[in-house]
Amino acid sequence: MIVVRDRVANALPGYDLGPELGTGTFGLVLSGEHRRLGRPVAVKVMRAEGADGISLDFAAEARTLAGLDHPHIVRAYDYVEAEGLCVLPGGLG
Repeated sequence: MIVVRDRVANALPGYDLGPELGTGTFGLVLSGEHRRLGRPVAVKVMRAEGADGISLDFAAEARTLAGLDHPHIVRAYDYVEAEGLCVLPGGLG
């Protein structure tokens, strides 16, 4: 997945973005930090539509992640749809 970092930065003005942590079929994960809180985050970035043009409900994934509490699952802090992307900042613990 090719993502222009400026689009992600525009979608998350309160965060500083770091290097790429990983990539997969649906998106990629960047490191980052919440500017005001100094909280480190992992930022999951996905296209708002699937490769076949079908709109996907990533908000449902965000709601599911927000309801989970497990040491091996990244906890969702926020969910933003902007710039044709779905962006999910989260952190560990």
